[in-house]
Amino acid sequence: ALVSYALTGVLKGVGLLGMWWCYSSQVTSVPLYGFFLFLDAQGMSIGIIVAMKEVQRVAPSSLSGLMAAVSKFALGAGGVYSTSMYDSVLSPDVGQHFLINGVASIGGCVLCGALAVALAPAAGGKKGGGEAEPLMPLILSRDYAAVFLGMVVTWGCSMVWNSNMASFSNAAQLSNGKEIRFTYNTAKTVLSLVVGPLCDLGSPRLWYFVTVACTVASCMVMLASGGSQCLVAAGLAGSAFGSIATLMPIMTRELSFRSMGTLYALAKIGGMASSSAWNWVAASTSDAMTPKGQSVCIGEECYRTTWLVILGTSGPILIFLLHWVATAAPKTKTS
Repeated sequence: ALVSYALTGVLKGVGLLGMWWCYSSQVTSVPLYGFFLFLDAQGMSIGIIVAMKEVQRVAPSSLSGLMAAVSKFALGAGGVYSTSMYDSVLSPDVGQHFLINGVASIGGCVLCGALAVALAPAAGGKKGGGEAEPLMPLILSRDYAAVFLGMVVTWGCSMVWNSNMASFSNAAQLSNGKEIRFTYNTAKTVLSLVVGPLCDLGSPRLWYFVTVACTVASCMVMLASGGSQCLVAAGLAGSAFGSIATLMPIMTRELSFRSMGTLYALAKIGGMASSSAWNWVAASTSDAMTPKGQSVCIGEECYRTTWLVILGTSGPILIFLLHWVATAAPKTKTS
């Protein structure tokens, strides 16, 4: 855990402080910005995985959902605070936004690493013992296929929203961009807290299906309304994003506690692959439809292809997940 927290701090710090340096030095290189953003995103991914596994390592089985939700709530609350701080205090100086969050990320990871070292003797060995399960049968199982594909849909679409939320509202010529961001982040935070205790009451597979269904519904709303109902779609997408980050450690722990980090990471890679592909579609199609001399694409056609591609990919997966939920035998949680 100490090494993972250190790596998280380095990636987040270099990424955010690098973007601050680019902004303050008026460096306009898109590939350089993209590189620093990539580092920041990878730091976030590693931090989420290691923190969630540490929580599941010490949490009783009966409270694993609640503990995952509380941990994920902290992540969502940070997003709400950070975006609200920028909108109400720092805007339009995005450089200060990068600087403050970069310093906070490094400090937070140092604190987490110190706590991991200090508390390791007290927590160590709680989940020890037992024979390790073979990994490949888990990866090739029907249950993991459902978990993996749900992550492909939900995480991938969430990253499209994170990258293009302002562009969606601009394309639809909406004036409520701040409200859209607030709704997305608030829904993400609230659902990340609520879905864990719901899983402790039973049927985590059902809530996993509902999460993916919310993602698909958000795309359908954007496609059907031409972006005019972006606020409603943002609420659905934010709810799904908050839920999936809480559900993933719960679902992978159900499959195997010992291998949950690997299973989580592989599913995250699937989500990263879909988000990269769908973001490329969004960027390329909107750029192609932007008239010369204009900086943004205006009109419902800007992202129509994006929503069609996402729905064309996600529809069959949602049907598979429905069958998975309807036919899966009840499963007891591993301790």
